[in-house]
Amino acid sequence: MKALLILILCTTVLLTGCAITTVAKQPNPQSYVKSHPQLSNKFKQAILSNKLIIGMSKDDVIAVMGEPYDWDKHITITQWGRSEQWAYYGYSGTIPKYFIYFDNDKLSSIQKY
Repeated sequence: MKALLILILCTTVLLTGCAITTVAKQPNPQSYVKSHPQLSNKFKQAILSNKLIIGMSKDDVIAVMGEPYDWDKHITITQWGRSEQWAYYGYSGTIPKYFIYFDNDKLSSIQKY
């Protein structure tokens, strides 16, 4: 009986861990594209295909990837402007799957693991 309770407890913990989201705001590409008619066709197609393109705005990236939690955003301000790094995590919730970099609020680099 004790072994069964331990098994149930472990299974519950594992399944709960799988349900934890790794972003603060879930992506919604279709809604975003509909509400932003000024987007270029290139960006619209990328967003609807869940792809990132250098030069996208932060909102464009959020439409594709979701918005990371505040603690996954790191800002650096220099004499050349503002740089920002966003971390997106894989299913484990600990190892970054992507690092997304912005320079002056435009997507400048994508680092995938």
